[in-house]
Amino acid sequence: MRLINIILADDHPIYRDGLEQALIRIGIAGTITHASNGNEVLHLCEQTVVDLIFMDAKMPKLNGLGTTSIIRKKNTKIKIIILSMLEDKLSILQLFNAGINGFMHKNTDHRQLLHAIDWVTNYR
Repeated sequence: MRLINIILADDHPIYRDGLEQALIRIGIAGTITHASNGNEVLHLCEQTVVDLIFMDAKMPKLNGLGTTSIIRKKNTKIKIIILSMLEDKLSILQLFNAGINGFMHKNTDHRQLLHAIDWVTNYR
């Protein structure tokens, strides 16, 4: 299996750390970098090779919707999965319209996480 380069974007460091540990256990991650806001995500996308971004919808400075819109103007190959507690269907639809590849609730388990990665990246 090939390893994928991932950005974890969330303004809660402990959540990013937990997600990183889950990805390490799954065994699919090449490099994992962290960002606490959308501006940091954009900077990392310019500086490194990125295959997949797990991003919170609500972050300071630049949220998931704005970040996705900017990324999509420059790069359509990076896969983006929003991990959020959003329940508002209109907000989720706006995220898909901006170009995300998947949406998951933050209370997902390892099996669902791997399934989402497979779905958006054709990993296996």
